[in-house]
Amino acid sequence: MSKAKYHHLVPQVYMKEWSYSGKSVYTFDKLDGNKVDSKNIENFGGIMQYHSIKAGMPCCNDEDLIKIFKPLKGLKVIYDGETLNTLRDYNNLYHHIDNWEVFDHDENKISNKKFNEIKQHLKNYKVIDIENLWDIKYETKWNFHLDIIKQRVRDFEKEVDGFYKGFLMKWIVGLNWRGFKSNKELDVVFESVDESIGLKYIEIPKQERILKKCNNASEEIKHNILLKKFYEFLNNDGIIYNIAKKYIKNYTIKFLVSECDIPFITSDNPSFSCIWKDHMYYFMPVTPNILINIVEDKENNNKYRIHKIKDNEEVKELNKIIYDNAQQYIISNLPSIDNLI
Repeated sequence: MSKAKYHHLVPQVYMKEWSYSGKSVYTFDKLDGNKVDSKNIENFGGIMQYHSIKAGMPCCNDEDLIKIFKPLKGLKVIYDGETLNTLRDYNNLYHHIDNWEVFDHDENKISNKKFNEIKQHLKNYKVIDIENLWDIKYETKWNFHLDIIKQRVRDFEKEVDGFYKGFLMKWIVGLNWRGFKSNKELDVVFESVDESIGLKYIEIPKQERILKKCNNASEEIKHNILLKKFYEFLNNDGIIYNIAKKYIKNYTIKFLVSECDIPFITSDNPSFSCIWKDHMYYFMPVTPNILINIVEDKENNNKYRIHKIKDNEEVKELNKIIYDNAQQYIISNLPSIDNLI
């Protein structure tokens, strides 16, 4: 059985670049007048068990079901007079487990003690493959790639030969789907669905919520879709992976480097797309001095571009974009953002 875990939607290893002391960063709540606070990145920027797969979740794949329902192997389960024949049946009807009847191989009904032990196992068991894969494939490798970025933008002025494009694009796109705000296009789809059939008005009883934050049908369905798509991405498949491949093939990276008095901020939505000056832009701050901008690779010459900024107002303008696209929290290594946006 997996232990409880705080899953960072904004990775610690990413936020640490904005720390002002040890693991502490300043946060500003844009929903509360930019109220400032100091947060330890170990317990900020995430949600408990957000990427865990549990019994009853529609996103469970066959391997998940084998792990979760292992205690029922060799037992017979009956619900409402019907035998549940598959692990998928168990999962679909998990919320009715209190009304299950479970029998051993001799057709004897198991004891209440054993049934309660099984129920407790199913309630507590969590598959954490998504979090483990993300950590292995991306988070543990970020510092290595970030050190190279810092070195290259320091040593070159206007352009540099491309490096580790596959990793960087997948990291940037992955964070866009992983953050608190998630992918903008997916949000548009769900807003349309909510308007047409009102999923957000279907409240889920507290005792049936898989994740506490998902209090209505729309949030729960979206959460399950995100987990399914993110698992596919981590296994080099699905829509997120295909988007990353499109960026690898058709786009390049432009490093915007602040060489003035104003540092870049970041937020709880660190990787995002937005409309700016009538054009679509894709931004991701990577340090207080470096902002990544994904741009079309018209020359197709395997070059990354570098733009060194010496004007405070230009950095402020970019910080305002970061601020506007945050979900709730701005992150900085300075105790005030009044002069940063």
